[in-house]
Amino acid sequence: MQTNTADTHAQDAQRKLGAQSAAHPAPAPDGDDRDTLARAFFRYTLNDIAHFSRVLVGRTLRSYQLAVARPVLASVRRRQGAVFTVEMARQMGKNELSAHLEAYLLYRYQRRGGAIVKCAPTLSPQTLISRLRLESILDRPWLAPYWQRAHGNMVTVGSARVMFLSAHEQANVVGATADLLLEVDEAQDVDEEKFAKEFLPMAAAQNATIVLYGTPWTKDTLLAKYKALNLAHEEKTGERRHFSYPWQVGARENPRYGAAVRAQIRQRGEDDLVIRTQYRLEEVDDAAGFFPPPLQAALQGAHPRQQQPQADAHYVAAVDVAGEESAAARAQGGNSRRDSTVVLIGERVRRRDPALGFALPAVDVVQAYQWTGLATTEQYARLVRLLGEEWRVQQAVIDATGIGDALARFLQARLGADRIEPFTFTAQSKSALGYDLRTLAASGRLQLWADDGSAEYRECWRQVRRCQLTLHPGNRIGFHVPVSQGHDDYIAALAMLARTVEGAAPPAASVALPPRETQTEGY
Repeated sequence: MQTNTADTHAQDAQRKLGAQSAAHPAPAPDGDDRDTLARAFFRYTLNDIAHFSRVLVGRTLRSYQLAVARPVLASVRRRQGAVFTVEMARQMGKNELSAHLEAYLLYRYQRRGGAIVKCAPTLSPQTLISRLRLESILDRPWLAPYWQRAHGNMVTVGSARVMFLSAHEQANVVGATADLLLEVDEAQDVDEEKFAKEFLPMAAAQNATIVLYGTPWTKDTLLAKYKALNLAHEEKTGERRHFSYPWQVGARENPRYGAAVRAQIRQRGEDDLVIRTQYRLEEVDDAAGFFPPPLQAALQGAHPRQQQPQADAHYVAAVDVAGEESAAARAQGGNSRRDSTVVLIGERVRRRDPALGFALPAVDVVQAYQWTGLATTEQYARLVRLLGEEWRVQQAVIDATGIGDALARFLQARLGADRIEPFTFTAQSKSALGYDLRTLAASGRLQLWADDGSAEYRECWRQVRRCQLTLHPGNRIGFHVPVSQGHDDYIAALAMLARTVEGAAPPAASVALPPRETQTEGY
């Protein structure tokens, strides 16, 4: 860092130059005092990224961001070709750091020239957002006149440029060169083979520095493998190339951020995957139950099972439609029964969220039906009577995967499209459903009825206890009961029932946003 005296001299130069029009801040070419001051000013700001960010961008980087930026820039300057791994909890400024690095290098190398490549798992929105973030940083009075966009995916300043590319497996990126810096955003989601074959060669010719940003997932991701190499390198040489900053680091520098994360932890629970991977920065594996003990405790309700609808109550439902037993299941011989159609009836209620301090929509499961071996026509007749006449549900989510598609469409035609929602299970939709289910269960907003000694209660909890978590690339999750241990139809129905919680009307604005005397700025 420069001394306070140097800061004062730079501020004095900036103040004297301030009379110059913001539209034409470039130093005058006649060599007068203004030119001398301008050169001193820009030399000072480009001497250290901390000065550049504070003076030209107008945003001071936090200490942990600078701890990453300085060794990265030293590697760029010395052509060391180091590979850095950076893990920062969500909303702690990882993308801001990347944009500041890019902006700084653009202006430092605008005459000499050089190329930066920034890639992310998808072109839109991830790569697009990265480009827009850089442009927002460059749109400052002292920087704006000199940069321009080229070819849609490139930002240039003089002879220096940043190119934004997709790291999707199908993307064609051959031919690009990164002679200054190669950045990989969300590196835990980038295919390792794609990176090795198409992106590493971009940095090889000029021994460019590489930075992999992201949050942990499993031990076999691209980010995790380079992290392990960097930790081994640090143990051997003492040189730090891996930087990990969990949410507590950000909370120390920004108490409001800490308060927001603590609220999420209270709402989701300490064992929530998002909390563990994206805030505590823990690697996870899939050798774990989908419902750990804290979630099982939160899922257990105290309300009784209802044999008939109650006056003034509002009901919803979820239906997991039975499919044919697979050959694999028959071969393992572990199933004690055939696949069943499971219907769960839920009552919409409001339950106080301890993290937020006010009541939110919730669903209590109040009845369950299990049908085995019924023809589709018989299932249709029962569902029309059960959903439309007996419980008069406001919303029902029907498994429309495979044979359930026709059943869902027939029910839509009979009971109305506004009441019947077909749901198709895919890897992506099941992952989103799994996250919602765990979050709602952890917050007590989805609960099963109290133990009534019934076969349905026992089977539901048997599946809850045996349900396993699986992890997939792209932070996707799955859930299933192993084939040798039975079926997971109650779990599928419970997950679909979670959609009816999110579909409930939100609380009144006066409840959700009580009046406050002051409004604080977000992080």
